[in-house]
Amino acid sequence: MYNGKVSLRLLLLTVLFAIPTVTRAQVWWNPNEATVESGKLSEIKDKHKVYLNVVYRGVDGETAATQQEQQQMQNVLATTISSYKGLELVVIPERADMVISITASAVGGPQAPPAPVLGNFSLGRDADLQFPMEMVVLVPGKAPANRPLRPRSVWSMSSSNVRSEPGPTAVRWMEGFIDELKKLRGEKK
Repeated sequence: MYNGKVSLRLLLLTVLFAIPTVTRAQVWWNPNEATVESGKLSEIKDKHKVYLNVVYRGVDGETAATQQEQQQMQNVLATTISSYKGLELVVIPERADMVISITASAVGGPQAPPAPVLGNFSLGRDADLQFPMEMVVLVPGKAPANRPLRPRSVWSMSSSNVRSEPGPTAVRWMEGFIDELKKLRGEKK
């Protein structure tokens, strides 16, 4: 009976200490759930495992097209990351050293008046759509006492209205990030 009490206490202690660990692991990679700390690109010099988080929000009522666009962006960005041997894609964010989060939206409605010289040069794009987009590279930040880890941004890029479709723009941004990472690591472009 004494062994049963010890085993039960040990089990309860294990469960109690495991809960905060799970909570911490679930939050750090989502920039929308906590205040994002500011970091430096040099923090990821020796990190290799990457989780890719792509969120694409389409104009209301276009659910199928939105899911298809999100999946296409996910696939092409995963291919871009995989082409660089210095990074390894993982499918579970808790196993990643860093998370690359890309959020793009198709926003309908009238745009602000176009700039006098630039205008909208993208072919086949609805002139009433805007495409705000953000790409951020996150690592786990500091953990306040008894609270989840906060995300720490070490690289980011954003635009209130990308001038082309979000997929190709996201690939260019990803290639720019990889070029910066290669430069940091002393590798050739």
